[in-house]
Amino acid sequence: MAWRGAGKSDYLGRAQALLQRELEICEYKILRGINIPADTKCMDKYGNDVDCRSNNAVFTVNYLQTKPVSIPANTRLLNVKVKWPGSSNGISSSVIILPQSDY
Repeated sequence: MAWRGAGKSDYLGRAQALLQRELEICEYKILRGINIPADTKCMDKYGNDVDCRSNNAVFTVNYLQTKPVSIPANTRLLNVKVKWPGSSNGISSSVIILPQSDY
């Protein structure tokens, strides 16, 4: 029982770090004018990109960028979700980004 709790805690901690890192990287790209397509990628336990068919794939990261009509024009809503083995829902977070033109 204790090992299961420790494993879950380890996955959750690593997933949270990956989630925050990916949100910040995507936010930076959107602010620089780079579009973030809806995508799924896999990462190993250290946060390195790996092939999703690889045995080293531990985390699955999903990206979805939308332009909801309920927020100002040119504003993006970015959703990122991280899942790992044994989690049915994983964890997710979103951020609203308003790119600004160069001055």
